[in-house]
Amino acid sequence: MTLVIAEQEKLTPEQQEIIDEAQRKLDALDNGMPKDWQKYWFLHDTGAVGWKKWCGNEFDLARWNMGSIYRTEAEAIAARDRQLATVRVTRRIAELDREVVDWGNKGQKKFFFVYDHDRERLSVDLWHAIQDRPSNQYSTSRETMETIKDEMHDDVLLMLGVSDE
Repeated sequence: MTLVIAEQEKLTPEQQEIIDEAQRKLDALDNGMPKDWQKYWFLHDTGAVGWKKWCGNEFDLARWNMGSIYRTEAEAIAARDRQLATVRVTRRIAELDREVVDWGNKGQKKFFFVYDHDRERLSVDLWHAIQDRPSNQYSTSRETMETIKDEMHDDVLLMLGVSDE
């Protein structure tokens, strides 16, 4: 990001040094926001991967605010694939589930997927009252989740962000 100062030619040397120091500090920040005219990748609303050069306009900032800026094409593709896997899995949960998850019902079992990195194993676990993901990623049926785990193993791993590396 570049500081833009109106009437910069009228600044004193001391004022210019303050501006230069502020710019150096901005440049040192690495929050993932592209630098001016740096190429970045993003997802179109259709799921297609596109790229632009950052100029800080309203479209760049809207993508940034939505978390839709990626440093590489591979990152954008991975994000898209994870989103698509999440949609497929959550739709399958909704298709098979007969009861709505009710967080006010402390006695209702809420099943979800977990990946154990020590054992390198995907499994189904349950909570009664703790929520650590969107509600549509839970089911009231262990059978539903076991079925999906078997049918959609790779999609569940993608949804969880589990890497093959």
